[in-house]
Amino acid sequence: MKKILLSLLIMIIAVPAFAKDPKETVEYWKADMDNKRNDALNEINKCWNKSHSFFKVPVGSKQWNICCAIKAAYDGNGMTFQEMSDYMERRKKSFME
Repeated sequence: MKKILLSLLIMIIAVPAFAKDPKETVEYWKADMDNKRNDALNEINKCWNKSHSFFKVPVGSKQWNICCAIKAAYDGNGMTFQEMSDYMERRKKSFME
C-alpha cells in the first residue's frame, strides 16, 4: 500500500512538471513563437468575423480561449489572458449592438 501511495504522489508531482501548456494558454503560444506562427495564424483566422472587428466564436468557449491566448501572446501589448478576454468581449458586444 505504501508503494502505491508513494508512486501516486510521485506522479502527482512529476507529471505536471513535464506536461505541455494547453493551447488555451498564453504561455503555449509564447513558447517557440517563430515555429508556432503558422499554427497561430491558422487558429486566429477561425476566430475573426469577416471584417476582423471582433471574434465570432462563442465567448468562454475553448476556441475563444485559444483566440484570446494567441492575441495576448502575439500582439497583446503585455495584456494578460483575462485582460484580453475582457477586452475582446467588450469589443464584440459593442459591434453586436
